[in-house]
This record gives sequence, C-alpha cells and structure tokens, in this order.
Amino acid sequence: MKEIIYIQAGPLANYTGQHFWNTQEAYFTYDEEESASKEEPLTDHDVSFREGLSPSASAKGEPTYCPRLLAFDWKGNFGTLRADLYGDAGEDKTVTSLWNGDVVEFRQDPIPRSQYHKELENESMDHVDNDVNSSTHVEGKRQENGSSDIRFWADYSRVYYHPRSLHKLPEPAEWQDTAGDWNYGQDLFTQYDQDNALIDDSLRHFMEECDALQGIHVMNDTSCFGSFTDSMLTMLKDDHPKLSCIVVPFLSGEVKMDALESDAAMRVVINDALYLRNLRSYSTLSVPIQSPSTWANVGAWMSDLTADVSKLYHTSAVLSSHIESVTLPLRMKGGAIDLRDFCNSVAYPTNVPFAHLSGILPLSNPIAESMFDERMHDFSRTTTHETSAVYARRDTTRGFSRADRQLYDAWQEKSGIPFALYDITHAPALPLPTSFPPIINPSLRIPPATPDKKARATTYSTRCLSSLYATSVTSRLFSSYASFVEDCVKRKKQFKEILGMEVDEIKELASELWMMHDAYHGEDEIEDEEFQDVSDEED
Repeated sequence: MKEIIYIQAGPLANYTGQHFWNTQEAYFTYDEEESASKEEPLTDHDVSFREGLSPSASAKGEPTYCPRLLAFDWKGNFGTLRADLYGDAGEDKTVTSLWNGDVVEFRQDPIPRSQYHKELENESMDHVDNDVNSSTHVEGKRQENGSSDIRFWADYSRVYYHPRSLHKLPEPAEWQDTAGDWNYGQDLFTQYDQDNALIDDSLRHFMEECDALQGIHVMNDTSCFGSFTDSMLTMLKDDHPKLSCIVVPFLSGEVKMDALESDAAMRVVINDALYLRNLRSYSTLSVPIQSPSTWANVGAWMSDLTADVSKLYHTSAVLSSHIESVTLPLRMKGGAIDLRDFCNSVAYPTNVPFAHLSGILPLSNPIAESMFDERMHDFSRTTTHETSAVYARRDTTRGFSRADRQLYDAWQEKSGIPFALYDITHAPALPLPTSFPPIINPSLRIPPATPDKKARATTYSTRCLSSLYATSVTSRLFSSYASFVEDCVKRKKQFKEILGMEVDEIKELASELWMMHDAYHGEDEIEDEEFQDVSDEED
C-alpha cells in the first residue's frame, strides 16, 4: 500500500475537494452480495482513505472510511461541519472548573443543516426497506434544487472527516484586506502551527498511520492561502526532502495591465507570482489553474454544460471532475502508478516541473474526431489562440466505447508526441453522485445498468476526457508575471509599504520568473508576447 495525504486550503480548493471526495465515495461498494459477484473495485480506497467509526444514526459504530486530509479555511466557511467524527467533542464546551460565580452565557444560533443532508439522512434510514425509489428521490431533488440551497462546501459532503482533518482558521477583521498579503499568510501559518502543533500533531498523525507514504497532493487558493500553503510546504519539505508533492494552485485571475493602477490588485498579482516561483523549490509537479472568472468568454467546450461561472458549487464540480479523473491512475486497484513516476511522466523540463490541465466534460454521443480539438479546454491558460509544442502528456478517458477509443487513437496519432512521452488510462465513466450539481446535459447522463439497492443513491455517470500535459505555452504564464513585476519596478512602486518587501527582492522575483519562462520557451515560438508589447509601448 502506498498512501497519499491530501491538503486543501481556501474556498475554491475546498469546494473542489468536496466534489473530489464525493466522487471517491461513489467508488465504494455497499452491497456485499453484488460486490462478491463483481470484479474488483476500481480504486484502492486505502490510498486516500483511513478507517474510522461511523457516527451515522443508521450505522452507529460501524467502520467507515475518512479522507487522509488536512482542510484549511476560514472558520465561517465550514458551515454545519463539525471538527469531530465521533460525537460532540468538536463543539465548544462551557468551562466551569476555574470559576464558581454566576455565568452569563451567550450562544450563537446553530446553522441549520442543508436540505441535501436532510434528504440524504432520510434516504439512508430507508436502506432497511431496500427502497430503490427513495434512492432515486434524492437524485431527483438534487436536480430540482440545483445550487439554491448550497451555502458552504460542507453542505453537500458525503463523507465523514477525522477530527484532525478540519482546521478552522480565524477570520481577518472586517477592516483588514488580506487578499494577496504574502506576509499575513506566513504569519497566520506560523501562529496557527504554534497554537495547534499542526505539523507535529495533525500532519504527523496521518503520516505515522501510513505503511508507505508516497507523497502529498495539494490544492489551494493563491490569493488568501498562497503564502500560508507555501510556509507549510517549505517546512514539510525541510523535514521530508524526498517526499513527492503534486500541487494544484488556483490562481487569482488573469494578469492585466490595469492592476498596476491599484495597490491592492498589484499585491494580488505579485502574491501569485511569488507562489509560482517558490513552487519550483518543493513541488515535484505543479498544475496551475486559472480562476473560473476567466471562463466568462466561454466557447464550444461548455456546449453541454449549464454551469454558472459565478457559483463555486458549479465551477468546482467541473474542475474536480478533471482533477479526479487525471489523477485516477494513482488510486487504481492493481495497477496504480507511483506519485513520483506520475509527476515525472509529465514534468518537462525537469528543472521547472509545471503542467497544464485540460479536458472535455461531458463528451457528446456519438463522438466525432474533430470534437477532441474543438471541445478540449485548457484550464491552465486564459487564451487558446496561440500554437504551442506539447512535450509530454497523460490522458484519462472515462466511459469510452471501443469505437470511441479508435477515434481517440486516430486523433492522438496526429499529435506527434513520442510514444515514450505519452500515457493513456481507459477507465469507466465518471460517477455523478447526487451531490453533483445539475449542470450536465441530461441526455449525456448515463443511468446505472444495475442499481445498488444498498448504496446511498442511484449513481449516474457521464463520459469525459481529462489530460495533463507539459507544453511550451507555459512560458506565457511566467512571462506575463515577469513583465508585470518588471513594470512595477519601473514605476517605482513603494514595495516596502505595499508588500513589506525590498525592491531588490522584487527584482530577483522578476529575474527568476524569466528563467522559468526560458525553460519552456520553444525554439520556434514567435516573440509576440502581448503583455510585453503593451509594457514596452507604455515606456
């Protein structure tokens, strides 16, 4: 067994992570008779889960699986989710041992449970009747309610968490603007680690439970949690220098010239640049994801999606589907690939290990070969018009028929990627738990052939294609940040006052970003970087 520990930090990361874990939960088989007659489960649950005891009223004390996870977010973003698996230990208790006088107690009204959890609990209690219709009821309600009742990422959780998994961070004061504040995030981590022994307690606990820990999987928002995560990973890498680490940073947004006119906007961009620069030091592979706010100019890739790009519940479901699918080979039973080998397969060049995430969700039926080019969307860049070289790629298909695979193979042969630098995993269709938002074209949702009567609900699925690849276009990401930082220096910005940094530190940042750019810059790539041109014209 080779376990993976997961880290999530920030709202988008936790929304995405919740969908990720719900999909993992869908791979579990609840019907013992059916599981005995079927082939082995798709995934090895022990890679990402550890065993605990269920607090559910219908399964009190029975074994259950909990994610090997550390989740960080502002306290108010956890909603009804308690930092406790086994009862009320996570709730605040009144302390009376040190005071014998009168106590006036003020308690905030508890947050009501989400409608989805109420329906899920009712459906769970109906298992004793083996009522398939009640299972379908939750699916129908999910489609009916959409996202109107989703307030927090915990509102659609289908898994239980270990007490050490949930870390509620104190929210900034109302007058504080912490977005992009690099020093604030570092100080927050230092103080939280000192107060809660994060590294020596929670993380060490999960690491010591592992028989053969193979690495860390990180998803984090960069705006508010970039430097927080950076501090944590730096400390972790110092203690475990050989530990593999794949990082998926959710960037704050597209780098634009008008950010130079606002100190707050400039701080956010430079915060992202600092995090990207530092990832090179401790990440085996980094997969930066552009903010869903850049999806405004949607194209053909969303033809069969009705996602509202302003809702985290929707956009995170799309991102999670591709992240879960493309990393599926790490968890497959009987044929899983090691995390380091997985990262190295697309880490080109190796001195700057970055890759792009792209995919199609859902795939239309029937598939046409042209669809692979027309509908494939790259979530790691904001523009799609420029040509680029692809150095290495790893694809995962979900639910492809034999005819689909033949079309896919024909398309892949045209890419010109050497066989040694290309990997493909064919897997069953992507599960769509009842927690998944109703954003998939109904005609492309595949009902289960044989409903599992003891499962929590009838699980639909859909076909998709997810890809992780190294490409020369990554150079554009680094050059946009490098050019922006250089422009800040030229305009003699007060870095000490705005960022708490010296101008020499900012100059060094720009220089290192250009070095990272050069590592990916294709020899045949035309020097037409639009951001650089605009900067030169202003000078």
